[in-house]
Amino acid sequence: MPSTTAAPAPDRLTPSLPRFPRRPTGRTEARLTAALVGTVVFLTGIAPLATDMYVPAFPDVARDLTASATQVQLTLTTFFVGMALGQLVGGPVRTSAADAVRWSRRSS
Repeated sequence: MPSTTAAPAPDRLTPSLPRFPRRPTGRTEARLTAALVGTVVFLTGIAPLATDMYVPAFPDVARDLTASATQVQLTLTTFFVGMALGQLVGGPVRTSAADAVRWSRRSS
């Protein structure tokens, strides 16, 4: 007697494997990739550059603003928190924008 059990349904909670990104084929895509690399390099280098210029000026900033050393150090802490929050917010925004572009290209 043949079995009447059906094949198991695919698990809807298991995501499909991601596709590998394709290489840029046109000039527009190549420019976009170069712009993205330039932006990443700029964002990676701005924090060390800013701190290297700012930290030696702490005494001058404290004197000019009549602030304590702790208050001046708090400005550097605020800078780092801002950079971290910018990356935490900007990363998902960039990813969702890239996904929207990717899906719009597939549908056309």
